[in-house]
Amino acid sequence: MDKAFPRDDWKNSTTVILAGGPSLTQDDVRTANSCRWVKENIKIIGVNESWKLAWCNLIYGADPCWWKERGSLIINFQRWTQDKNWQHGEAEQMGIKQIQSKPGAYISFDPSFIYQGANSSFQAMNLAILFGSKRIVFLGLDLMTDGDKTHWHEYPEKFKRRCPGYPTFKKSFEDVAQTLQDNDIEVINASRRTALTCFKQMTIEEALK
Repeated sequence: MDKAFPRDDWKNSTTVILAGGPSLTQDDVRTANSCRWVKENIKIIGVNESWKLAWCNLIYGADPCWWKERGSLIINFQRWTQDKNWQHGEAEQMGIKQIQSKPGAYISFDPSFIYQGANSSFQAMNLAILFGSKRIVFLGLDLMTDGDKTHWHEYPEKFKRRCPGYPTFKKSFEDVAQTLQDNDIEVINASRRTALTCFKQMTIEEALK
């Protein structure tokens, strides 16, 4: 099992997390990428399919079924997942770093594990914090549908699973908002539309200026 030790190049960084909501746009991702090349200490984590839109420092996906379908397509990126629902040794054989996960909506400051928070974007946030990031900026963290769309991309039926759903995801973030603030970790939701209002909301341009 891997550990997410603090890293010098992530220390006090701003991490942009590309979630999968319908509001995620190529323009917003392009803005984040452009800022990363001209400003120091900006990292980008792509969650699941959102790796397709940017050069990412790291790809995160919680679900084994997604990695088994997509993992061979993702090269030249560091890849991370958690340990739930994997068979022993599977992730390692695929070259994916795997960290222990624990149920619940909390923030782990122990490099040996993250909390699940019931969704991949929450886990990606906890991983970035363990690496040393002190500022998290979300894009595509809608936690709501846009008509019948649940993601910015087509979402294959075989990846769908029974899950707690948006209200549980939303509560996970709400439950840790005060902990994040108490530990001087700033979280900004730069999504164009979102049901999550417990964090500051602004455009990606404002967040990274």
